[in-house]
Amino acid sequence: MGAVRLSENSHISVKTIVEAAAKWLHETDGDAELVAGKAEFLDRFGKVFSDDELFEERMDYFMNYFVLERPLVKGGRAPLGRFVEALPAGDERANKEGKMRSFCHSVFEVKSIRKGQLKLRDLIEGKTLWVSPEQESRFFQKGEIFQGYVFPDLSVLSPAIIFHPHSVRRVLTKKLAKWRKVANFSKHAAVDLYASLQLRTWRSPSMDPRRVYELAMT
Repeated sequence: MGAVRLSENSHISVKTIVEAAAKWLHETDGDAELVAGKAEFLDRFGKVFSDDELFEERMDYFMNYFVLERPLVKGGRAPLGRFVEALPAGDERANKEGKMRSFCHSVFEVKSIRKGQLKLRDLIEGKTLWVSPEQESRFFQKGEIFQGYVFPDLSVLSPAIIFHPHSVRRVLTKKLAKWRKVANFSKHAAVDLYASLQLRTWRSPSMDPRRVYELAMT
């Protein structure tokens, strides 16, 4: 099946809530947490700069990581929980937030595309999920590998996505299947590594991406 364009499915999107939570935290606590979180993110997932073509894509990914996952120094929770507690009673965002907490941050393969939905295979957890992407202009293809945030209770895929080169599909899936069986396998280490590898291949277009991924996962 060729590329398919999928449209936004909710008037209050995950992206909207993530951005609102980050803005609220900035207005409430200042920049310290955001600055520290960004430094940690760049260290884990690979450094990008403001003039990089991938900068906006990576910053969207950072915002998901920061709001959904990174514990704050103050309170030890991710910003999303604190933001929702501060919302007025009856705010529709609070209803959606409860379902956002069960997010899945992983590496996925697009198995099929049908009626505006993606059938995804979680290559780390081994689960199959049906989701609808939020971003209207995003195109997907069967067999594509990417990493990002899925919200199973909402059947939604966040627009904050890192796509991996088409050519690494076979080596990535094969190596990851073996890596998962290792006793000290870490899901966090896997998503960190793949984000860094995607950035490395983007910065070195003369290198064969398959070789880059294979050597890093040996």
